[in-house]
Amino acid sequence: MPPNAEDIQFHKILESLAWVRPEDLEIKPEYCHEQQWKLVTKSLKKADKAGPPEKIIGYFIRAYDTISTCSRLFSGQKHAESPEVTIVLIYLLIKACPQRVITAINYIDTFRLSIGGRSRSEFSYQVLKSAVRFLRSLKPNKDHDKGKLLIELKAKVSQFRDELSNKILEQSGPI
Repeated sequence: MPPNAEDIQFHKILESLAWVRPEDLEIKPEYCHEQQWKLVTKSLKKADKAGPPEKIIGYFIRAYDTISTCSRLFSGQKHAESPEVTIVLIYLLIKACPQRVITAINYIDTFRLSIGGRSRSEFSYQVLKSAVRFLRSLKPNKDHDKGKLLIELKAKVSQFRDELSNKILEQSGPI
């Protein structure tokens, strides 16, 4: 299945953000694991060649799970903070620059395919969709002033992080 127009537009957004660094997304140092990031990015690049959409999405779900696991191990926390792990996924999507993620998401959503039937996989899939939605909300282009874009990007990341934190608090309910 070749990339469609939405995939091509998304890919252009990712390409235009290739200059972004972890500090530009305000990724906390305890979540910066270059060696693991290289492995995850390599895996995400393979996703385009994975075949059917459910296999493509499987690569992204495993990427999120790897990021989450590494973040827990290296930060010493029992649970990695979901907003932070999502921001790391956004960064790695930018670096991997996948070509067929929109097609795969649309296919899974249209045909209501199960994502492994496990709640953890479903959660990872929803995080992927949030990361993609965030990236699609950006409208950078090659001629855009990087300074202005960086200010806008930092503001949007901060807002996105707050929104994710609030959603997690709402879903966890009263203590």
